[in-house]
Amino acid sequence: MSKPFFNRQPSHQGEYLIIASAIALHAASLVSALFRPNGLDLGIGNTLSLLAWLITLFVFASNFWQKLSSLYPILFLISGVSAICQVILPGHHIPLNTSLPLFRLHLLVALSAYSLLSITTLLAIFIAMVDYNLHHIRSSKLLQGLPPLLALEKLLFNTMAGGFILLTAAMLSGAYFTHRINGAWFQANHKNIFSLMSWLVFGYLLLGHYLKGWRGRMAARLTIMGSSMLLLGYVGSKFVIEVLLHKN
Repeated sequence: MSKPFFNRQPSHQGEYLIIASAIALHAASLVSALFRPNGLDLGIGNTLSLLAWLITLFVFASNFWQKLSSLYPILFLISGVSAICQVILPGHHIPLNTSLPLFRLHLLVALSAYSLLSITTLLAIFIAMVDYNLHHIRSSKLLQGLPPLLALEKLLFNTMAGGFILLTAAMLSGAYFTHRINGAWFQANHKNIFSLMSWLVFGYLLLGHYLKGWRGRMAARLTIMGSSMLLLGYVGSKFVIEVLLHKN
């Protein structure tokens, strides 16, 4: 079990303070980029940066209970790439009316779901690597900063369950707003279809895990499949619309 924050060595406390400062600075830059006089700017650059920030925040908070320091290099790389995207894609955005609190809540739930389920992808990759090393009797310094395999799998499915609940809420609230605006509960577009497929994959995996004990490589592969569909559905559709088609 990880030690409480105040019982850690001074070097570890310094590491946490540095990471917390970086997260705070990222948050400050996001606030200035997202909130505009005419509404909320959720273009693809800002969206990627916000997702990277949420993922880093979730992992940072989880690290107080689970040893996840091996994820930080990957998360910093993701944050750096998203920051570049935020700069080079400034003009393609969708200003959203911030006078609709329920719609803002829907966006927050959806982005939180995408972030949690994106974390499951990283965990699934590490689980596959740990499982491979155990079967081939190898040792990797990269994996030494992670919890044992069983603890890692427990964290994976707990995170996935939380993300699945949030994704379900986001899809239901999205259907409500779609019906309110267009008179239909479901539109068969790229985003909705891939989101529904991802929801089915995660639901199938969670059901199989809790009823039949699915875990290991198969769970890792299904996790990556579900997350890839979700990424294609949300980020992929925004990239096509805003960058390739130049529509705001």
